Amino acid sequence: MSKPDNGIRALERGLALLEELNRCDGARPTALSKALGLPRSSVYRILETLEELHYVERSATDSRFRVTDRVWLLARGVTRTKLGSVGGPVIRRLSAEIHWPVDVCSYDAGKMFTQETTHRLSPMSLARSMVGLPLPLLRTASGRAFLAFCDPDEQAAMLALAEAAGDPEDLPYLDRQSINRLLTDTRTRGYSIRSGEPALPTSSSDKTSSIGVPILKDGRPVGAIVVIWITSALSLTEAVGQFLAPLRQAAETIAAEL
Repeated sequence: MSKPDNGIRALERGLALLEELNRCDGARPTALSKALGLPRSSVYRILETLEELHYVERSATDSRFRVTDRVWLLARGVTRTKLGSVGGPVIRRLSAEIHWPVDVCSYDAGKMFTQETTHRLSPMSLARSMVGLPLPLLRTASGRAFLAFCDPDEQAAMLALAEAAGDPEDLPYLDRQSINRLLTDTRTRGYSIRSGEPALPTSSSDKTSSIGVPILKDGRPVGAIVVIWITSALSLTEAVGQFLAPLRQAAETIAAEL
């Protein structure tokens, strides 16, 4: 087997350093050098590169280096691909219990995407082709549930993407006072609401309502799970009473299996 070149060796060392920082929740260069068996000069060079690329940052209070949210965003890509395969059996059981359709959604580049759904299985569904469909962040229960539980920096970045997209349907939701109130209310309740608002101009979403909860892994959202019902069939109070507890349980089950 051929020896790895210097570039591959540097990559291996960089990844090992990130793993160690993540494992110990931050460390100084001397401790990293000892843990990884690397010269301190090499550790400093790797840290400088990772800091320039915004994958690590140095604490101003204790001089420890820690991984940043950019590392978490890399992990989200892997988690996103698993949401459908892990969430599919869970939402199938949930939908069989409550009869209404259920979606598992992930976030990417300013939109929510349906990774798995029971729309095609539920006799109560007004839609069928949902998997892979891009959904607006601010006008869906999945987007609101996901956004509300992100940290403020992530929220700001996501809202900037929504503003840059220039979708006129989003304009009523981009007022800062309104969106702050919406996110605060969602986080306080622990679930999101879309009550008869049209999510997509060409869909039947104006005839439906939905509630959603985030799928939290290590306290951070990796997706959202949503139940959809025909607005005229159930009041919001009735729907919350029937669906919220099993919806939360399903989200916890999915998170535990990711």
